[in-house]
Amino acid sequence: MKFQSIDVKEVAEILTGLANSGPSGLLPDAGGPQVQTFEEMAGIYSGIYKIRESIKAESMGGERYDLFRSGINLCPENAVGQISWAQYLINANGG
Repeated sequence: MKFQSIDVKEVAEILTGLANSGPSGLLPDAGGPQVQTFEEMAGIYSGIYKIRESIKAESMGGERYDLFRSGINLCPENAVGQISWAQYLINANGG
């Protein structure tokens, strides 16, 4: 599965701007600056938080997981966020 994490502060800025501009119908998709696999994200997390245990992803079944695997949650053409997953973790860790 792949994800396109966007920082919550950036989402708040987008929503505030949209709210201040009045009704506009369907909102545009918005995603973070990178599309990463779960494994990549877990590796970055482990590195930043110095976790030595290995994290192993296991394939799961079901409609919801199939949807995520299809990429329905991604919008690389609307990568409006600037804060990467790694930078988010560093900031959250007081860095």
